[in-house]
Amino acid sequence: MAEKVTGILEAIAHHENNRYGLKISGEWYNGFGSLSKDIEKGKTVEISFERKESDKGVFFNVESIRCIEKTAE
Repeated sequence: MAEKVTGILEAIAHHENNRYGLKISGEWYNGFGSLSKDIEKGKTVEISFERKESDKGVFFNVESIRCIEKTAE
């Protein structure tokens, strides 16, 4: 079952093989594919994710992400 988190996007990491990482409140959320151009560091976003546990640790896999607030200009 998907969980949701809302917060300010602290960091974005782009990886090879069309993967990315998003950091909110000190936690990293991992996704596949490309990000919308409105997803930027400093904006408030809502991430829907699934928590996965394995022998390598706990992972938060992004199912969807949306920008809910723009940065101040």
